Amino acid sequence: MADWAATGEREREGMPLLLASQGAKFRATIRKADVHFEASFEIVLTVDGRTQSESGVQVFDTAAAAESWLNTEAKLRGFE
Repeated sequence: MADWAATGEREREGMPLLLASQGAKFRATIRKADVHFEASFEIVLTVDGRTQSESGVQVFDTAAAAESWLNTEAKLRGFE
């Protein structure tokens, strides 16, 4: 069970992803919410005093599924 991810929205709209190679920073959390797990990430990039951010949230049945999604989102942007 997963909510719609921000990644798909950005890709459909043709918006560029923020990448590790650009110097962006990736932060992720998994939070237990009742019987589900909420995974979220935030990516922040500051260049010449201008900050851009990207984020996404999804709900999963297991912590392993939440972690897998976060790993995929990170790898998609070049974070290891």
